[in-house]
Amino acid sequence: MQPIWVIELEEALDQNGLSLPGGFPAFWRPDQVDIERFSGEEKALRLQQLKARLDPNNLFTMPCPV
Repeated sequence: MQPIWVIELEEALDQNGLSLPGGFPAFWRPDQVDIERFSGEEKALRLQQLKARLDPNNLFTMPCPV
């Protein structure tokens, strides 16, 4: 059972529109992440460019695959 403060925090985040549908992205499977929807098209493109330059062998795949 979760502590009361965890439940209250979760409810407050949901009620104020601060939560993401489906949960926290770091816990999503790679096939569940839509990087463009999550970051926006412009930022997603920049992230993909950085990923290609800094991690060409795709060593770092989690939490949000780019």
